Amino acid sequence: MKTKLSTRLLSMLLVVLMLIPSASMLSAFAEDVTTYTLDPGKMADVASGKKLEGDTDTAGTDNFFTVHYKSGTKIESNNKDFLGFSSTKRIDFQGAINLSIPSGAVSFLTQGPATIKLFWGCTSNLSQVGVYDSTGEVVAQTEEAVAANGLFVSELSIANEGTFFVGGMTAGFYLYKMEVTTKTLDRGPRADWSTVSTPSFQSISTNEDGSVAVSTNAFVDHNGADRLTVHMYEGDKIISTVVSTSIKSVHNLVFTPVKSGTYYFEAIITREGELDKISDKYSLDYSLPLAAPFITIASNLGDGSVELIWNPTREAESYNVYIGDTLYKNTTDRSITIADLPMNKLAQLGVEAIRGNDVSARTTKNITVGAEKRGWDFTVYGPSTNSSKNDNYYKENKDGSVTVYSVNGKGKLQPT
Repeated sequence: MKTKLSTRLLSMLLVVLMLIPSASMLSAFAEDVTTYTLDPGKMADVASGKKLEGDTDTAGTDNFFTVHYKSGTKIESNNKDFLGFSSTKRIDFQGAINLSIPSGAVSFLTQGPATIKLFWGCTSNLSQVGVYDSTGEVVAQTEEAVAANGLFVSELSIANEGTFFVGGMTAGFYLYKMEVTTKTLDRGPRADWSTVSTPSFQSISTNEDGSVAVSTNAFVDHNGADRLTVHMYEGDKIISTVVSTSIKSVHNLVFTPVKSGTYYFEAIITREGELDKISDKYSLDYSLPLAAPFITIASNLGDGSVELIWNPTREAESYNVYIGDTLYKNTTDRSITIADLPMNKLAQLGVEAIRGNDVSARTTKNITVGAEKRGWDFTVYGPSTNSSKNDNYYKENKDGSVTVYSVNGKGKLQPT
């Protein structure tokens, strides 16, 4: 009886041992799985409006992720503490995902099932994050009790291989970190560097807003370059650089010169371990759009005279001053006194900038002409306040503005 019992226990133990993976099996499994990490803290800052709708950058472990920007997407400093992770930056997508472009998302390719760990925050009480497949179907989504500026760590699973997009379902969200654990991606050997074409420029032109659109032929991909770098030169000096890691063959980049002149553009593609491939330089004769002057002050001086002051316009050589549609004077100054205007009448005064034959748009300001100069005074109010006790006073500046002071920080004052 004891022998049978012992035999039975031994058999059961052998079965259990067979079900436990050996160390070598665990090692082999581990080598076939990778956790790919996207940490915005390791990405360059992006200001709102710097990227165009649909622009992309590859990022994260082995460039596993592609960030699809909206025009307002920002990458900015933001320190938040999560369990096991403290952020230094976040991606603020500024709106829900748009799969038709796509924009407002992070995409990645898997060759098997995957788990996704999101460190994220809400922009509103509508924020939930979805995982979409290449057909636009939601295959996983967060189900958090969201509230504006709430922070969450969510884990999602996808069962199949393919290309997936992660984005806000009905509103934007803040992404602090993303981890995707999946079968190690095998893209095969890269094409020989000698088969990759040297970059070239399709076109370079000036936009209406004064920015310069640079369209560049450059194959950035697993079988092409790791990145494209385009430099803008003034003479021999690099004054601006734009880098693209977008997986594409044509890159539409934007530069913003700050003055007129001749600029040169050069494109470079790079791959780790290989010599850079450099385009020929392309020249552009650029004319900075002449901005309209900004009128800062239009004030009555009394007796039908008005003082007009405006900010300088870059590259302006002089300014035309108008009363209505009639040219009053051309001046190189940035202020003027206009006399003998009809009393108690509304006058429209205007200023436009001049550079050679270029004339800017005209800025206008309406003012009712008075017989007396308008003076400045101030009112002091608040608990236990009086002008002497709280050291409140003001000073009229040469540009016509007024500065008010409250030296000891008590009470309140307002120019009147």
